Amino acid sequence: MISKIFSMLKKEKYLIITIVTAMIFFSLLYFLTVVNVYEKNIFIYAIMNGTLFTIFSLLSSMILSVLFGIYLSLAIYKINLSKSHSHKSNICTTGALTAGTVVTGCPSCGIPLLALVGFPLALMSLPFKGLEIKFLSIVIIIISIYYLTKKLPP
Repeated sequence: MISKIFSMLKKEKYLIITIVTAMIFFSLLYFLTVVNVYEKNIFIYAIMNGTLFTIFSLLSSMILSVLFGIYLSLAIYKINLSKSHSHKSNICTTGALTAGTVVTGCPSCGIPLLALVGFPLALMSLPFKGLEIKFLSIVIIIISIYYLTKKLPP
């Protein structure tokens, strides 16, 4: 799996797609986390949520962004190779990105999608304040990358 990813990323086109996509997606997650909620100040976010939570939240957002960039590059690479795409992989990635975006920011204010269905403070009751769902979304996108690379030619 990893060798297929590295061989794809050796091509400049796919490396650029990965980097640009990761930067755009991280910027979106950062905007939803800090700029939109904490008056554009990461230090206020850290004071309100704790330094360790802030570090893990931003780190998991970076990982999710890079994995999404890799997934998008792999999907384009596979489409260019075979003109077909795995439906199972699409479902996994959509679920992972939705989960990752839902838990962006603090549990009480960064989850507007859960607020629509009546769970504005649902993540506060979790032991890690919702980071569990972010890590779950990372696992799901890794699984979708696995399914996508499994169907690539060696």
